[in-house]
Amino acid sequence: MIIERKLRMIKYWIKLLRSRDNSLLKLIYMKQKEDLESNINYYGLNWAGKIKQILDKMGMAELWLSQNTTNISIHHI
Repeated sequence: MIIERKLRMIKYWIKLLRSRDNSLLKLIYMKQKEDLESNINYYGLNWAGKIKQILDKMGMAELWLSQNTTNISIHHI
């Protein structure tokens, strides 16, 4: 159940990165990412920080750093 939830989070993150730059949800995500980079994590409640944590544990930190999901198929995750 936990794995399924994390998988859904990653799929949503990929969709979010592929959304338009002026999308409200993407703007909120970018603000959270910016806060995370400034060590502001809202007592561990920063959603972007959770995604980074999941990717780090999966050995996919380079995906977080590049924020490039063009070669990833959501249907294969």
